[in-house]
Amino acid sequence: MKTVQEICRDLGITRKTLFYYDRIGILKPTVRTGKQKAKEYDEEAVKKLEKIIRYQAAGLKLEEIRSVLSEPEAERGILTEVIRRQNDLISMIQRSLDQARCLLEESSEGDGNNE
Repeated sequence: MKTVQEICRDLGITRKTLFYYDRIGILKPTVRTGKQKAKEYDEEAVKKLEKIIRYQAAGLKLEEIRSVLSEPEAERGILTEVIRRQNDLISMIQRSLDQARCLLEESSEGDGNNE
């Protein structure tokens, strides 16, 4: 079992984030112990949290992550959509870079003609 402090330290997240996941029901503590009802998480919960963090890093929204976690058969479709969105973003960035490169080349050519 891991405490909130251990999980936050090991996975680089804040207590606020972990408590938020509990509040919205995406990741509940395995047990609550002692008078303070301290939250503790077993290895399965830690693995689930690692998935949540990876999915967020990949651009999934929490509702999408909830669907993936509750309906594993939905994972492929959701991840395919995320890949499509990321590819669209890459294409947009590439077009912007190409436009900037053209503007720089035009600017350089214009500077050369004035000499």
